[in-house]
Amino acid sequence: HVDASMSPFRQNSEISRFNALKSTNWIAMSSQPYIVANEALNIADLTEGAFDPTVGPTVARYGFGPIKNLPTGNYQGIIARDGAIRKSNPDLSLDLCGIAKGYALDKIVQAIDLLNIQNYFLEIGGEVFARGVHPTGRAWQVGIEQPISGELQFQHIVKLENRALATSGNTINSYQIGDMRYSHIIDPRTRQPARNDLASVSVMANTAMQADALATALMVMGAKKGIVFSERQKITALFITRHGEQLDEIMSDDFASHIVL
Repeated sequence: HVDASMSPFRQNSEISRFNALKSTNWIAMSSQPYIVANEALNIADLTEGAFDPTVGPTVARYGFGPIKNLPTGNYQGIIARDGAIRKSNPDLSLDLCGIAKGYALDKIVQAIDLLNIQNYFLEIGGEVFARGVHPTGRAWQVGIEQPISGELQFQHIVKLENRALATSGNTINSYQIGDMRYSHIIDPRTRQPARNDLASVSVMANTAMQADALATALMVMGAKKGIVFSERQKITALFITRHGEQLDEIMSDDFASHIVL
């Protein structure tokens, strides 16, 4: 249901229909897309545009998405209120791909909690949520992959207790032309792929929707600004930086206390 209503790859999804409308009128939106769009706009405001759900046309320009609207304006041109959304410029569009997967995971969490299941571990496309404990009685454990091509290796094994974990990185979804690497992580403020020393960011949060969007935002900010922002907002995050072939790491809030290995 989440994919059918929010995927920009589906021409008849609610989000695609909103994007195709050349109107600045208020458009009523069903509850789930409205909740996700509203949260996306809140996180865009919190991160001062490092996360921006209007970035879709620029994502498409670099070959990573389907939204063909003109790249114009930013999140401040879209307003959500009382179950309806309007855009100040008819060419503005919404791309919820950086947050909708997390929301889908949160909905599954809610469904399983309603069944009164006490201990479980969920994963959708690399984003995870853990409740209770492992069958052996220990905490659930998650491997955070090293952001390098080739053989799978873990940077850390972390314990996850009643929280979500999402990782954003530029190792897989990227391509190189000449000396320039183009990543699917777009900086909405420059309308270009983010170019900084970060290779990946992993975020723990109470909801997968928050973890999903904040991991993307921190990748855009880069390590220096991202760590300052994370400490100020008390975001539990692991930043992995790349300097040539060398990987280094920085942690914010209490991330270190979750490390098992």
